[in-house]
Amino acid sequence: MQSIFASLEEEAKEIFSEIGDKLGSVDENVRREVFYGAGKYPLWAGYTIGYFIVGNFLKKLNKVDWNEILKRSPRKIFEESEILL
Repeated sequence: MQSIFASLEEEAKEIFSEIGDKLGSVDENVRREVFYGAGKYPLWAGYTIGYFIVGNFLKKLNKVDWNEILKRSPRKIFEESEILL
């Protein structure tokens, strides 16, 4: 039986596959739909996707140095997480 956490991760990946082309969008309707559940996606879907991206990124580090992490661009963290690619 799959844990609820694993199930959430799979759902986050599915949602990301649908919205990945909207990364960086400044359209308020897209933001409302992805982050606030004002449409097709569940409430907080965007935050859940971000949680898994950052979590996977941190797992790949030998040492967590927040000063260095904060210097990285969000795009670099996303790419290095490799979770949704």
